[in-house]
Amino acid sequence: SCLLHITKEAGGKFRVKKDNNIMSKFYNGYGGLKAKFATIATVVALSGVTAFVPVVAQGALTQDQVNSIIMLLQSFGADATTIANVQASLTGGTPVPAPSPAGKCSFTRDLTTGVTGDDVKCLQQYLNSAGNKVASSGAGSPGSETTYFGSLTKAAVGAWQAANGVSPTAGYFGAKSRAKYDALMASGPVTPPPPGPTPVGSGLTVTADPNQPAATLAPQSAARVAFAKAVFTASADGDVTVNSVTVERQGLMDDSAISSVIILDENGVQLGLQKTLNASHRAALTEKFVVKAGTSRTMTIAANMDSDLSQETGQVGRMAVVAVDAGTSAVNGSFPIAGNSMTVNSTLSIGSLASPTRGPLDPGAARSSLEVGTKNFLSSSGKWSVGSAEPVMLEQVRWYQAGSAGTGDVKNVRVVVNGTEYPAEASSDGRYYVARLGQSVEVDKGGNIETAIKLDVEGGSDRTVDFDIQRRTDVVVKGKTYGYYLTPANGTSANTSNSPR
Repeated sequence: SCLLHITKEAGGKFRVKKDNNIMSKFYNGYGGLKAKFATIATVVALSGVTAFVPVVAQGALTQDQVNSIIMLLQSFGADATTIANVQASLTGGTPVPAPSPAGKCSFTRDLTTGVTGDDVKCLQQYLNSAGNKVASSGAGSPGSETTYFGSLTKAAVGAWQAANGVSPTAGYFGAKSRAKYDALMASGPVTPPPPGPTPVGSGLTVTADPNQPAATLAPQSAARVAFAKAVFTASADGDVTVNSVTVERQGLMDDSAISSVIILDENGVQLGLQKTLNASHRAALTEKFVVKAGTSRTMTIAANMDSDLSQETGQVGRMAVVAVDAGTSAVNGSFPIAGNSMTVNSTLSIGSLASPTRGPLDPGAARSSLEVGTKNFLSSSGKWSVGSAEPVMLEQVRWYQAGSAGTGDVKNVRVVVNGTEYPAEASSDGRYYVARLGQSVEVDKGGNIETAIKLDVEGGSDRTVDFDIQRRTDVVVKGKTYGYYLTPANGTSANTSNSPR
């Protein structure tokens, strides 16, 4: 016969052990606990604390004795989970072990931009827990990790590599990164220090990319015609925020040939709104982007061509970066940074997309007030028909959230394309949600493209959810035969917002 000696240790741990020497103390106070033990060395993890409990031989303790032990734990202030697990152990049940704070990911392949899978989501969860956040809000942020490896994940991996001595810090999670990850996890999870203020880099260098877009035709109705590429490199002493990039149309091309100008990041995602050229043949692209300390980002200046170039056909012109605003960071560069000249063309019959109509998934007139907690809500849907000139390849879809709900109100945002769901990344201001399809979705001549936006409503009582395809070129489609991006025909604006309640 023996008694259980339960003590509360530093850090909230409870130790339960056999003690034959204090029999009389417990005998009077707790009804004479008598037990036989198979072993006393079993360790059970209990909700973040560790309790040492006996493995009890079958029939060793009566219910009254178990109750006495539980009363003693309660007198120590043990939490409910700890008590439940000790009780399970004493009665022959199975205690529930506490999970690892960040979990252990199983990486069996290299992870890089465009890759999808559960291992990517686990990587994002690890990066967020390690202090190298993928995003502060929206897709990729803590609790909203996705299965898509995009530019935000790449930047977070690069920051983690720099902090842990993995070279190069290219944001590519390969063999070296996996080895470092395994070593860190083997030594136990490390609590990251509280974040301090992010230093602002002292300088930004802007140079021409050596691989400029080749001189070619710029057909009418073509979208995203790449004119020039510039490389933005931040100094090693801090991140640099680029506030605006000013571009200029040069050469003998009329401004009327260009419907609008846009800037694309290294993943082909459009930043901000398209802009038109002013009387000085210039446009200021004012969507901010960040260049991390000691890293470079390559941006492409592209143009959406006018739908009627019969008067401009044959003209030759180019685009150039002429100014960059980086706030307090000094900008170094030999401006203008110009690309190759492009020739306007009005005769090449590239593919087309007809005016959009409401998609079959659109709630339409059935829209009603939403309840907070609604899952898999289909907010809006559109449908495009492909013309007869060539098959098309759908690469991206960008939805605009015009309502008052924020990124904390809508979670798990996905874009549905022809029945397949793709995770959507939120822009820095939470207004745009972009789904990059990884492998393009091919649609044959005469076929249809159907896209919808799906989300979970987690907050935002009395706020509105209002998703639209704001610009025709937000549906990023490339012709398969000629390789030009296409500008879909104009559609109509007819949507209704939804108000969570």
